[in-house]
Amino acid sequence: MSSTINVIQLTNEGCLIVYDKKHTLNSYSEKVLFIEETTKWNEIQHEARKVEFIGIRTLRNFCGIDSAIFYSPSGKPTLDPALQKEISISHSRHFCALAYGDSELGLDIEEINERILKVQSKFIHEKERSFFREDLATVLTKLWCMKEAMFKLNNRKGIDFKTEMLVESNDGDVYFGKMLCEDGWRKTKMHCFQVDMLIFCLCTYFD
Repeated sequence: MSSTINVIQLTNEGCLIVYDKKHTLNSYSEKVLFIEETTKWNEIQHEARKVEFIGIRTLRNFCGIDSAIFYSPSGKPTLDPALQKEISISHSRHFCALAYGDSELGLDIEEINERILKVQSKFIHEKERSFFREDLATVLTKLWCMKEAMFKLNNRKGIDFKTEMLVESNDGDVYFGKMLCEDGWRKTKMHCFQVDMLIFCLCTYFD
């Protein structure tokens, strides 16, 4: 299966992104699981959730990460502290993705879909309309993807996507913004780019 896994290296960020299409459940091997993950695996009832769970751990093993995936009280995926590495994971309808690096990060992937046009008022700040271009569905998907990536980086709960996470400027595929965290507003840097019909965003702190 590893032959289908795609790799994106963000050298300047010291980060690796790997992603793959979701496969049928019987295409995966439970041997990819660490013993600490088997209890959670056995508790999952829905096949789609099982595919996501084992798909991410297949990507983890492909990267050679020697740690089970744990979860912090805020719900963030974490690794064995001894590794001194950070991860973030994401799922779309058809794909699983994992980012792996040296510093805190948030990863999101989204598949472009016209349905996002109907919900833009829920997450777009008026100032962000300056990013709007002719292909509005793609632009909105990128903005949503960036805010999801910021959300995954943030430890604060109950954050408002429209007013407390803002995309402010960009230089090509690199965007800059800010979000309200537990210790106040913090600046963010986002690598947001498109591969076929899939949008990726990797978010890190920028202060």
